[in-house]
Order: sequence, then structure tokens, then C-alpha cells
Amino acid sequence: MIAPLKPGVTLANRPVIETTRLRLRQWQHADMAPYTAMLSDPPTARFITVDGKPVVDDMTGWRHAVVMAGHWVLHGAGMFVVEEKASGKFAGRVGPWSPPGWPGFEVGWASRRNFAARVLRSRRRGLRSTGRSQPSTSSGSFTASIAKIPRRKP
Repeated sequence: MIAPLKPGVTLANRPVIETTRLRLRQWQHADMAPYTAMLSDPPTARFITVDGKPVVDDMTGWRHAVVMAGHWVLHGAGMFVVEEKASGKFAGRVGPWSPPGWPGFEVGWASRRNFAARVLRSRRRGLRSTGRSQPSTSSGSFTASIAKIPRRKP
């Protein structure tokens, strides 16, 4: 068990971005368990852990999260936690990423597998209602990338 921050301790200038369905916010102690769970999923870990292997313990998950939070402190920007507004649940992470030795500045994202699948199903329903058959790549890389996730049976 990792001790949480003392009550009232926060990062300065904590930006929050809200959409109709999502809240992008700073990292909190409550995010450690769901973030570690997301990193323990092999298909997710394949693309976002240092070695491409699933995270199997709380300490490693915590280290991953504090790197994300620390990026804000060192660079003034970083990955936000993506929170589903309706449920308040952790949905993933998104934001700028530029650690030392990285090939360039990027905006990265990762989401819980069941959240990504739900977004994709919702996106496909919306496309059917407009008569379009394919997601628009003009909506940004998030939409273009998530459209490649294969359908899974519930």
C-alpha cells in the first residue's frame, strides 16, 4: 500500500478539460488501482509499457502513474487522466508526452479496453445514423486510431 498525498496537497495550476462525456484532469491517488489494472491488460501493455509487458504489481503501476504526474511538474504539461463523467470511473490517459530521448513531441493516449470498445460501438452507431460507413479521420488521431480496434463479442 502506497500512502496517499496529504489532504490539501495538489499540483499548482491543475487544468481540467471537460466535454459532454469526459473530464480530463490531473492524477489522484484513487487513479493508481484502475491505472495499474489497465496496464495489466496484455494488449494494452503491449503498446504503452516500457518493455511491452503487462504490469503485475502495485508498485510498478504506481511508478508508471507518478511518471505521468511528474511530467506535468517538469514540463508544465503532460498526460491527463480521462474520467467518464457519468460514472466518475477512470477511462484512460491522454496528452502530450516528451520524455528525454524520445524521438519527438507527441500526443499519446491509452484507454481501458472495455471503455475503448464502448466508444467504438457508440461511434459506429453514430455513423450508421448519418449514413456514413467509416469513421472520419478528420476528427483527429484518437478517432482514426480507435477505429482500428477489432469488434469483440460481449
